[in-house]
Amino acid sequence: FRAGVASVKITPEKKGLYLAGWGNNRAFTKVHDDIYARALALQRGDTTVVWVTLDLLGLMYPDVQEIRSRIEGVPPENIVICATHVHSAPDVIGLWGPDKKTPGVEPKYRQFVKDRTVAAIKRALRDMKVARIKLASTKAPPKCAKNFRNPSSIDTEISILEVLNPAEEPIAVVVNWACHPECLDDHNLELTSDYVHWLRQVVEKEVG
Repeated sequence: FRAGVASVKITPEKKGLYLAGWGNNRAFTKVHDDIYARALALQRGDTTVVWVTLDLLGLMYPDVQEIRSRIEGVPPENIVICATHVHSAPDVIGLWGPDKKTPGVEPKYRQFVKDRTVAAIKRALRDMKVARIKLASTKAPPKCAKNFRNPSSIDTEISILEVLNPAEEPIAVVVNWACHPECLDDHNLELTSDYVHWLRQVVEKEVG
């Protein structure tokens, strides 16, 4: 394989944007931790795939299409853009504003997110180097997650992908866990990626 990675901040430059999720009229007052667009590009032979994770509740399909259209040399369907679905990041969808009838999206910020995501993808593609991949899976410890709708239905599997350079040094670690980042409820007015922030800090400190 060849692999490249990039991490680009998408923290708003001004306070007061409406947070997505829970109820309306949640304008954030301060930044607890930065939010990011993180891209991993993988290439084998003539095939290139890019995974992007955004610290947002989600992104509308036309915005995804715009991002894909701005990347040359990679088929649009090979660019996978997902979101952590955090409820303490700005609304870029339009469902959470000052009230139920007023969209909470600031168009300039949504465009900023798209521009920064394109920058992350291009950087990851530009910095690709020889790499190998390791895969693993494990189970989440008890009481790490709760399904409020159906308590008996919990997906405890954590899938892990590690990308290493020829010196066995980590290029990237991908953690996939079906756990909604909403540890902080609707009383929170600080911008944060929720538990995802702490998960990344621990992984990067211990693994690289």
